[in-house]
Amino acid sequence: MEDINKDFVHYYPALEHFGFRARQELKRAERYACFLSLIDLNLDSLLSTLKQREKFRNGDFEAVQMKVREFVCKNLRETDIVSGIEGNRMMILLSETPFEGAHAFSRRLSRSINEFVSSTFDFSYKFDIGMEISSFPHDEKSSLKLAETIDKIISD
Repeated sequence: MEDINKDFVHYYPALEHFGFRARQELKRAERYACFLSLIDLNLDSLLSTLKQREKFRNGDFEAVQMKVREFVCKNLRETDIVSGIEGNRMMILLSETPFEGAHAFSRRLSRSINEFVSSTFDFSYKFDIGMEISSFPHDEKSSLKLAETIDKIISD
């Protein structure tokens, strides 16, 4: 799939490459005692519904996927890092963002994605967009989960 958002500097189409960059950012956050949050977006419900719809319309599902990815990227700051969509999953790394900030961002992003899909694809259905958040240094459990998630991204 072609990189459609070349202006977005911190975009890693492959989850593995995103994972390597996330590991670097985690080391930096540990060294300088900075906040770091990872949001794992589960777009399964949204993308599977759109895929079925495009199949019936003989549409291009990859183009639909790119529109969703572009929309998510436009809602990020220049310092944030985003992966491509692999297996209905997309990762966002929010630098200098505590757990509370990531949680607030994920709520706004979920609402925004639903509004975007509603207006762009003429859908009135509200999708459940699962978002799992791991943060450093939120608490020991969350920090460990962040490191484990990054390692899993790289090894898969």
